[in-house]
Amino acid sequence: MRINQIYRALLQLYPADYRKAFAAEMLGVFEKAALEHAGKRAAFGRFATAELFGLITGAGAEWIARFTMVNSIRRRSALGICAQSGGSAVPEEVIQAQDRVSSLVGRIVHAIANHDFPAARSYAYEESKERENLRLLRERYGLEK
Repeated sequence: MRINQIYRALLQLYPADYRKAFAAEMLGVFEKAALEHAGKRAAFGRFATAELFGLITGAGAEWIARFTMVNSIRRRSALGICAQSGGSAVPEEVIQAQDRVSSLVGRIVHAIANHDFPAARSYAYEESKERENLRLLRERYGLEK
């Protein structure tokens, strides 16, 4: 099995909407980098191992981001339930802050997958600020963490 086929197969570990948005670009970057490493056996082996491991951990990170408290709040909001706030719906600004955190996590993963580490650091900084904002909003509305 060729490395490109393995990479394509491992891309299936990502959520469908993530694959739809990023898979073609990720595969293109991988194939270009693989061509640059071709012919250098030891370097190619290290490259392939790092890329495949990164792909697997990136998929895990994306799924974790989807099953964190953020999504739990969204599900309860859709049902109009929030035990800590007397059974009322989760405020829209909390949901929006959570969406921003989720979006930034996706951007971090995408930037790392594409070896854009300066962008990943920038997104990580933004995500840290947005998580603090979310923490303050949860505190304000009496939502559990």
